[in-house]
Amino acid sequence: ALLLPRAAIYEDLRRATLTPVGLAPLKAKWRVSISALCMRASQLGLMTTAGKQRFYKEINARGWGKVEPVPIPLERPQVFRKAIEAIRQRQGSDRVRENCGGVSNQDVVEMEGFATA
Repeated sequence: ALLLPRAAIYEDLRRATLTPVGLAPLKAKWRVSISALCMRASQLGLMTTAGKQRFYKEINARGWGKVEPVPIPLERPQVFRKAIEAIRQRQGSDRVRENCGGVSNQDVVEMEGFATA
């Protein structure tokens, strides 16, 4: 529910064809898995138990159980990057790792966007 709040997702799901192919465009919009969209549709009462079973049979028949179509681009954490920069400006570079709750230096560098992984 956190990534797919009822007020925001309900109409999209209500209008969509509740099949793996029908939910693929919503995967791109909401940046969650097709299976997560199916679960949310079920939770909101838009899909029956039988419909959900058919849905997962189709997912498996298409080979989408592990790798779904419609790649979701990697997002860079913006708030974390700003927090790191604020620590760096106020306390210096040496204090960044110490103030990041045990996050490794490599992870801090990657989350800042200075390296890609």
